[in-house]
Amino acid sequence: MSDNQPNQVHSFAKQFLIFLVVLNLGVLFAMGTIYLKVDKQRLALEERETKMIRDSIIYRDSLRRDTNFLKTL
Repeated sequence: MSDNQPNQVHSFAKQFLIFLVVLNLGVLFAMGTIYLKVDKQRLALEERETKMIRDSIIYRDSLRRDTNFLKTL
């Protein structure tokens, strides 16, 4: 074993740990980006659902009003 080999192993271990840290940061960033996109889509779907419910209630009430009006004729 040469005198330089432990230093090479130590240097490789440091570089490998740095690689793992950078890789984990990249994964966390990607997961955060995906979470934000999914959350934005969820909010948009909730808004669409709310508008559809509101529109269906308005439509139902207008039908009920028209039906009641026709009954009075």
